[in-house]
Amino acid sequence: EDDALLLVRDLRRKGYEVGHRRVESAPEMVRALEEEEWDVILCDFHLPGFGVPEALFILRESGRDIPFLLVSGKVEEEAAVEALTSGAQDFVLKDRLHRLVPAVEREIRDAGIRRRRREAEEELRESEERFRQIAEHVRDVFWITTPAKDRLLYLSPAFEEVWGVPREEVYRNPLRWMEAIHPEDRGRVEAALFGQAHGEYEEEYRIVHPDGEVRWIWDRAFPVRDEHGEVYRIVGVAEDVTERKEAAEAVRQADLRYRALIEHATDVILIVDADPDATIRYASPSARDFLGLAPEEVRGTGGFSVVHPEDLERVRNTYRKTVDHPGAAVREQYRLVGEGETVRHVEAVARNLSDLPSVGGIVVNLRDVTERVELESQVLHSQKMEAVGRLAGGVAHDFNNLLTVIEGYAQILEQGADPEDPRREELEEIRGAVRRGAALTRQLLAFSKRQVVQPRVIDAKEVVTGMERMLGRLLPEDVELRTRFCSEPAPVHMDPGQLEQAVMNLVVNAREALPEGGRVSLSVDVGEERGADPRGSVVRIFVVDTGPGVPENLRKEVFEPFFTTKESGTGLGLATVYGVVEGAGGVVRVGDGEAGGAVFTLSLPRWEPEEGTGPDLEGARFRDAGPEGTDGGRAKGGDPAEGGALVLVVEDEAALRKVVRRHLERSGYRVVDAASGVEGLEKIGALDEAVDLVLSDVVLPGMSGPDLVERIQECHPDVRVLFTSGYAPDELRGRYSTLSSGAYLQKPFTSEELLGAVRRSLLEGAARTGRS
Repeated sequence: EDDALLLVRDLRRKGYEVGHRRVESAPEMVRALEEEEWDVILCDFHLPGFGVPEALFILRESGRDIPFLLVSGKVEEEAAVEALTSGAQDFVLKDRLHRLVPAVEREIRDAGIRRRRREAEEELRESEERFRQIAEHVRDVFWITTPAKDRLLYLSPAFEEVWGVPREEVYRNPLRWMEAIHPEDRGRVEAALFGQAHGEYEEEYRIVHPDGEVRWIWDRAFPVRDEHGEVYRIVGVAEDVTERKEAAEAVRQADLRYRALIEHATDVILIVDADPDATIRYASPSARDFLGLAPEEVRGTGGFSVVHPEDLERVRNTYRKTVDHPGAAVREQYRLVGEGETVRHVEAVARNLSDLPSVGGIVVNLRDVTERVELESQVLHSQKMEAVGRLAGGVAHDFNNLLTVIEGYAQILEQGADPEDPRREELEEIRGAVRRGAALTRQLLAFSKRQVVQPRVIDAKEVVTGMERMLGRLLPEDVELRTRFCSEPAPVHMDPGQLEQAVMNLVVNAREALPEGGRVSLSVDVGEERGADPRGSVVRIFVVDTGPGVPENLRKEVFEPFFTTKESGTGLGLATVYGVVEGAGGVVRVGDGEAGGAVFTLSLPRWEPEEGTGPDLEGARFRDAGPEGTDGGRAKGGDPAEGGALVLVVEDEAALRKVVRRHLERSGYRVVDAASGVEGLEKIGALDEAVDLVLSDVVLPGMSGPDLVERIQECHPDVRVLFTSGYAPDELRGRYSTLSSGAYLQKPFTSEELLGAVRRSLLEGAARTGRS
């Protein structure tokens, strides 16, 4: 490095501006020759692992004529001679650096002379070859005449093909060629030919061929002067440009069609240079719709500047493939960020046409596929939600079985305990946990769209209060949940699961508006609805957040299906709220909070009991539904258990099968149980009497409950049927067409609900057959 700087300093001291680059290996020298143009190469004689012969070989292979000077502290005479014979121009010893500058100047000067000589020789060879090709192959008409134009000295053979007239006729009459000129052009040509003193002119005109064909001619004449500057010859060239004129017209028409297509196309057509920035050289007018920029504003900018940052690396990789594979079509889908940070999904098809002179770049066709991508995303999300929903429904089904078992044994223990036993309070806690678990399964079924919609009178305040802990878990740590509830009951007539879903969706929506934290307030009150259309007494649920709020122009759209202002999400959350509230006869509104943010208000009609009755809010709060006509587990108007009815219980869950059997036997029923439909058929076949009731789970391994009942009723058509399942009956009826042949009891159920449903089924059977 020090020696190199010494040489550079010596050259600079002589007044030269020196740009230099030091290399120590063959690859470095190859790159240096490829990347820059050099005036001179200074090479040390002794290089570790990289010798002078190799450096000279690399220089020769590059094809460049660059002076190569050896600079070394010591050079053996034999080695110096070898280097000079191999291409080195000179060598300078380091102890005689005063020779360096003169040697460099001389070699650069000699290299310039050699270069100019080569260029002149090459130009001369090209000129000679060009004139030779013209003389032998040109189809143009050459002619030579006198300045007076009264004698034709030469006319090339191509004249006969172009004009269709023998050359002899023109030799005899030099103006014979003008007779073929189209009458509309003849006067203009004569004026140009004879109006110039020196015979110099250039005209385009038509001639009429003897067969009637019209041809276009481009005719030029040039004066030739002697040593005194006098014109003594006129040389002319006449070219048949008919095909060119026709092609130009075809191109013009094609250009008009092309412009019409490009200017009215919805896709954006770009031509970008194959440079690292993908510089846009042309943009079609539709760029304004895509990016909000006029085509002239786009030209000259880098194509990557409008690519979404998350897609940039992938698009660059695809672009490099396009550059490396000329002619091949490369397809990519990514996002563009336009004016105002609007994001569009585009599908790009790029083809490298740099080899075509008319294009000289990469042609890119951009198609806006934003709507398609959004629809695909919604479909994929719906499919995912359907899969998750199926999983949630299955979990709820299994959970319902467990809850039924827990509830059953808790009731058995409670019934057997002394009224003063302090453990009864603990049993009540267990049953309370079961009721909360049942509420959880309702939420799972609501999520999976498998919930049975069962409107009834509920206390909206109690429902929302029961959700408080769950809603707190939905919110991140930096979002505070505040609640405020009225002291009086807030009765409404609607499905509790749907109310829970609506409140949960609103809280989740508020959470999305608070990415940096904040506060969500939830309150319930009872009041009078005010406005142009008073609705009387209503129950109002308010969800207030401290986010940016909902712009006025979007408030009519937020409840539309699939409408969302987020990049992710289905846009179904608020639409679901709207459907639930409207279905319950209420309204949902969005407005501004006092301290900013959004306020969503659910106004539900307050349930008013008929005179002499009151709302049964306690039972409605915890149970989906119970069988009608029950009172402490005993049916009104009769007790079929007094006759010791025989019941076949078919349930694959062993613990649940056992507790159902305990409940029935404690109430006086005789029970035969089975773990599957096949086992149930075997046990009925072994009985000496017919069963009175088949109590069967719907979904069983091997043979389903409805299929089992159908087989049994072939031999015992009067048998009564009671189906039970953790799945919703609407879903099961779609899978089992024979499900409607029996009553249905939804899991989880209490012993009172079980016994009431069994007694009612037996009473209906007794009424139908005339038995008491």
